Amino acid sequence: MIELPELQQIGIHHPKVKEYLGLKNNTKPNPGKLVAIEGIWALSKADQAKAIFELLFVCPELIYSNESSQLVKDCLASGTECVTVSQKVMERMVDRDKPDGLAALVQLPIMTLADIALNKKVRVIILDALEIPGNVGTIIRSADGSGTSAVILTNKRTRLTHPKVVHSSMGSIFSVKTVVGETPEVVAWLRKNHFTVFTVSTRGSLNYRNADYTDRCALVLGSERFGIAKEWHENEDVGVKIPMLGVSDSLNVGHASALLMYEALHSQEPQLFK
Repeated sequence: MIELPELQQIGIHHPKVKEYLGLKNNTKPNPGKLVAIEGIWALSKADQAKAIFELLFVCPELIYSNESSQLVKDCLASGTECVTVSQKVMERMVDRDKPDGLAALVQLPIMTLADIALNKKVRVIILDALEIPGNVGTIIRSADGSGTSAVILTNKRTRLTHPKVVHSSMGSIFSVKTVVGETPEVVAWLRKNHFTVFTVSTRGSLNYRNADYTDRCALVLGSERFGIAKEWHENEDVGVKIPMLGVSDSLNVGHASALLMYEALHSQEPQLFK
């Protein structure tokens, strides 16, 4: 058990616990763009990305690791508001069978196009009108793994703070530059910065393995139901497709995006695949 200075202990009916549960269960408005996260692994990812902790919930009876103890000490030292809860309350707040005594309300970083670092080899993925939060989070996770520079959402249909986005990103939501923008604004930015725009759909004329991604490239994927909007097809440089040999005509957008992001990585950094 960690030894703490005198901190306020709150119960299950406290407004802050209700706020945490409301965000976690997606049942409350979220004007502050906060996310509810639990466990030392997720909290460490947020801390490493220098995300701002609004409130840390601590259950001293459940904290045993040095890493957890250090995170609490760091939050206290930085002035983060910290409260304690009982083991019973913590178990009701989190999903884990064996909670490790930590949960938090954390600010999601707000990024803009200007935050995307530009060099010769830049890869961005554009998600147009995606509706399923789990798909968005999964793609952010794949963007992290493939070293993709940014994820850009146009015609946004789901909140980045949605708990399923946060959960399925496996902590990558805090480290991957994720931008929300209007299509004309994003197109103008891509043109200004000399990106090649690849749309990925069943109507593409070129096999995705045969495309040239060696310079700055933007990979555009569309809605799970309706595909890529006409406006993106009007601004495409290359339309690519993924061969489909079965009865389905397309892959899940999360799987398709992973294929394209790693193919672009292979084009730009082939030495990583030796």
